[in-house]
Amino acid sequence: MALTLTFVNKRVLDSAVVGSDGSAHYTVSTHYAWFGRKFTTITAANGLVGHIHWRKHTFELGGMKTKWSEIRSGRGWWNPHQEYEWHWGDSRAPYRVKFHKLSSELVATPLRGGEATRFQPHHSYVSTKAPVIYLPQESAQKDDIERMFVLMVLIQSDTVYRRRGMIGRVR
Repeated sequence: MALTLTFVNKRVLDSAVVGSDGSAHYTVSTHYAWFGRKFTTITAANGLVGHIHWRKHTFELGGMKTKWSEIRSGRGWWNPHQEYEWHWGDSRAPYRVKFHKLSSELVATPLRGGEATRFQPHHSYVSTKAPVIYLPQESAQKDDIERMFVLMVLIQSDTVYRRRGMIGRVR
């Protein structure tokens, strides 16, 4: 059974992320400047902080700052399914992230085996559902940095896909 985390606000980039018991697991806040998003800060309940730097195209997590191009690989210039592999450090499992149009969700599947993490953003303007992320039960045994990295990748991928018009507008 998966751990269900719900974004309190439909705006994924500015929301608390709570469990089924109502306790906050993460807080997501985005800082804007003159020409749009500057960076997004994700803070875990245990104090771990991650940053998505939108203009520099970098992730900052656990004292390490890395460009997206160094930790993401795709299928060349023709990638019609928008499927990418992401990895954070050599000792952690890489993830394949893909948007599934039929279910309107992003799925992050660990390449070393295991259950996938699913993210349902609910971008329809008529939808009253809050965005939801389903973390597999086995992710409770993973370290905090790996869980935070997967969350950062899903938020980044969702935002980029919406900007490209694959899902809907960025809010």
